[in-house]
Amino acid sequence: MNRPFLFTGRIRSFKFACQGIWIMLKTQHNAWIHACATVLVIIAGFSFRISSQDWRWIVLAIIIEKEKYCYALW
Repeated sequence: MNRPFLFTGRIRSFKFACQGIWIMLKTQHNAWIHACATVLVIIAGFSFRISSQDWRWIVLAIIIEKEKYCYALW
């Protein structure tokens, strides 16, 4: 059953995703460590003015690490 695209539905989904992230940060102590490390890596990338090719690898590493963390919670 396919539903039509509704902008309000997408906003609601985004709201639920943000609530889930907030719950994870409140209940999982290691999530704070991962979040802080991610922010520090992004700040370091901007301060060192890394190239767009390097940003691709940084983003890929962040995504892989976040997926491993989320998979471990299941």
